[in-house]
Amino acid sequence: MAKRSSVATVLLWILLLSVPLGFYVRPSKASTIIVPDEYLTIQTAIAAASDGDIFDIVIAAGNYGESW
Repeated sequence: MAKRSSVATVLLWILLLSVPLGFYVRPSKASTIIVPDEYLTIQTAIAAASDGDIFDIVIAAGNYGESW
């Protein structure tokens, strides 16, 4: 019976220690980027984003001579 109790205790500790890690959510930032007012090129506007960010990219009329 003591072995069963120690296994249950270890499993309980694993569960309790892992639960807070599962609930971390990085907040996303939502914004509008205007090219070329805020960033000179479309690529630099895209590069400014991090994983999970939500951006609206508004591109002003014109020719953009970018290459990838």
